[in-house]
Amino acid sequence: MTHSKAILIIGTQRSGSNLLRLMLNHLGHIAAPHPPHILQSFFPVIDTYGDLSNEKTFDSLIEDVCHFVNLNIIYWGFQMQPAKIRGRCRNNSLVEVYKAVYEEFAEVHEAEYWCCKSMANVHYIPQIEAAGLHPFYIHLYRDGRDVSLSFKKVLVGEKHFYHLAKQWTKEQELALAYCEQYASGRFIRVRYEDLIHNPSLEVGKICKALGIEFNPNAFLYYQSEEAHAMAKISSMFRNLDKPVQKQNDHKYLREATREELQIFESIAAPTLQKLGYSLLFKLGEEYVFTDENIKRFDEENSLIKKEIALTESAEEVRKRSLQSTFLKEVVQRNNLHKP
Repeated sequence: MTHSKAILIIGTQRSGSNLLRLMLNHLGHIAAPHPPHILQSFFPVIDTYGDLSNEKTFDSLIEDVCHFVNLNIIYWGFQMQPAKIRGRCRNNSLVEVYKAVYEEFAEVHEAEYWCCKSMANVHYIPQIEAAGLHPFYIHLYRDGRDVSLSFKKVLVGEKHFYHLAKQWTKEQELALAYCEQYASGRFIRVRYEDLIHNPSLEVGKICKALGIEFNPNAFLYYQSEEAHAMAKISSMFRNLDKPVQKQNDHKYLREATREELQIFESIAAPTLQKLGYSLLFKLGEEYVFTDENIKRFDEENSLIKKEIALTESAEEVRKRSLQSTFLKEVVQRNNLHKP
């Protein structure tokens, strides 16, 4: 049984994380499956399990996580077996189960590293580090105005620039702070705009930081079976079966409204500048967030979500609902069996 090393891509979704994941997956040293978002899904409900030092309780968690992984919208290619995951766990914690699942995947693929691109893991870095998992972090970031535009077009996430500016700012600031606080010497920052315009340089930097050989096959990711399967299953992944889209930046200049951009910058201007992005609005042009405006933003956010849901295929909606339905069943079961 081998114990591979961990890589976590952190930041905010819609920042090119699947693009980078597929590139890394084709280097030959890294196993990088499509993430089932284990920590993001199970940390909010972990207290419903009770005491994980109880072996039966911990076994229940392992069985649930394995089933959850097997329900992933992109199948990992084999069924995750609870007994194998139990044999890998050195302590009874959610982070240990998470690590064991990815180590199992890496061993099947004979990889030195495993990579998880669940960007929301940025919220759990203190717990990850405290549990004894000390990964290499890739902080992948993209202009938040383009991130917001992208979220408006896909099934997942918030839809209004007001909500997205708050999310993007929080997650970028967490990534900036947590990498320095918890992982000095174990992280690299990759700017999406640099990745699409000079992928060899950016992937080369990652390889150097990890101490692995660069392989130009990384850029043939779009020819893989997984890339084609992902492009078919969801509009979220429609560009993954194509070469790098070098024109996929500064789209907000063409597609976002003045109000949307003013809202975003009024919330996120310091973080945008910190990450090297220029502003469109000057000091004194901030948007005024009244209670009435925020209520309108909430209503528009909900409306866009409903409209987007109607445009997605029934198959994608069904597949995405499998995991969320299972989690609800887990919580109901756990609460029913509480002493």
